Amino acid sequence: MLLKSIDLHNIRSYDKLHLEFPPGYVLLEGDVGSGKSTILMAIEFALFGLGTVRADSLLSKGEGRGEVALDFEVDGVEYEVGRTLTARDGKVTQDPKGSYFLAGGTREPLTASDLKARVLQVLKFREPANPRSQSRVYRYAVYTPQEEIKSILEASGREDVIRRAFGVEDYKTAADNADTLRTQLKGKKDELTGRFAKLEAHRAEREAVGDDADALERDLARLHRARDDLAGRLAEAESRRAEMAVRMENLVRIRAEAAQMERDIANKRESMKNLLESIQGDRAELDEVGERLQKLGRPAKPTDKTRGDVQRLLDTVEETE
Repeated sequence: MLLKSIDLHNIRSYDKLHLEFPPGYVLLEGDVGSGKSTILMAIEFALFGLGTVRADSLLSKGEGRGEVALDFEVDGVEYEVGRTLTARDGKVTQDPKGSYFLAGGTREPLTASDLKARVLQVLKFREPANPRSQSRVYRYAVYTPQEEIKSILEASGREDVIRRAFGVEDYKTAADNADTLRTQLKGKKDELTGRFAKLEAHRAEREAVGDDADALERDLARLHRARDDLAGRLAEAESRRAEMAVRMENLVRIRAEAAQMERDIANKRESMKNLLESIQGDRAELDEVGERLQKLGRPAKPTDKTRGDVQRLLDTVEETE
């Protein structure tokens, strides 16, 4: 990681500061209380959050808002992180709305914990993303407050501090796991060696049954051919069965239609029989009427007068009345 610049606003003794870090080594020189530690604390705050640091120890006395923005570069890519402190009702806290992560020209608002997780990902630090925990690598490898230097210099605690700072315990766990795995692999190797010792005997046994295996393979091939032949026959029989089913359906339908036709013919015959009986009855009645007409013969003429004479006679009678 290369630091590029840092901007402070209302952070401890700085009302406003823009500081650029040139390439190479950088020496911060000044009297006690001039603000050297403030710059290092601001870098830690920008990257990892408050951790165990009190927020009111960073915000300038009497100010309601303080800001830190840090530009840095990792693997040729430039990033910018920013955090904000606010004072309200006598209490100073980190403003979740003032935290952001900028990469590739895109500014992304993030919570305090999400911003720390993103920074740890970029820096490839294997540390907890809890915003209340300190960065061990930064605290013991970059900036160690004077009151904590003594714990590093003491011989009794130096090794433990270095282990915690650089995650040596993680490597020790990996080494222990490797030893355990090595032991397991050795046991597996011994087991396989015992198995392979019988390989020749198994190979001879295999050669002894090789001929039987070939015969079984030939029998199996013959059975496969027979199975395929039976499968073909079965498919053909299934096709014929389906065809017969269709024919049976047609036959049932034709029989049903024939039965209906027979019923229709029977009804027609009954109707014709009734019609013939009716015709015969009418014919008999007609013959009877004909016979009666023949018996009656032609009726005699009642008078020799004409129709006109009769009419005139009727008119005369009416006038008389």
